[in-house]
Amino acid sequence: MKIERLPLNALRAFSEAVRAGSFKTAAKRLGVTPGAVSRQVKQLEDRLGVALFERHANGVRVSEAGHLLAEDVDAGLARIANGVQTVHEHAHAATTLTLSAPPSFTQFWLLPRLAAFEALESHIEISLDADQNLSDPIWQGDSARLALRYGRGPWPGVRSIRLLEDSLFPVCSPALLERSPIDTPADLLAHPLLEVVW
Repeated sequence: MKIERLPLNALRAFSEAVRAGSFKTAAKRLGVTPGAVSRQVKQLEDRLGVALFERHANGVRVSEAGHLLAEDVDAGLARIANGVQTVHEHAHAATTLTLSAPPSFTQFWLLPRLAAFEALESHIEISLDADQNLSDPIWQGDSARLALRYGRGPWPGVRSIRLLEDSLFPVCSPALLERSPIDTPADLLAHPLLEVVW
């Protein structure tokens, strides 16, 4: 006899009934009624043309044919469960993201925002590299390395995306203002100006 479609629900009910030694206990574990387990097992027996359990007034006992079938069914169900678990773990595997950024940026801007990001993206494992030197971004499988840098860009060999605008404003000591007041923007020209070098 060639079975085209496996009756998976019936096989699962049968396997649990063998393990429990009782339709009632199997039903409790599966969250169904004992009658449902009994019907599933009976349908499997009718399909195979063999008794898988010996029924008695006190309950049921697995037949010789039932023992033979149970070994293969348990192995098959375990393999299916392993396959499902493997696919689930692969689909929900953590992505590793390494962020390279200067120490001051990491401390004052990145770290205060990290907890909120991790709460939204819990599947991403983040590691920080507080380094001033520019490191090459890398994309590899489920991992990535990004570099956050302060400057105008673009930098050769990498794609740069502007994240923030910087606000610059002049400052000076009160003693300087006493010696040379600054009342208009033109007054700044009389003083040495600091240039930001990227």
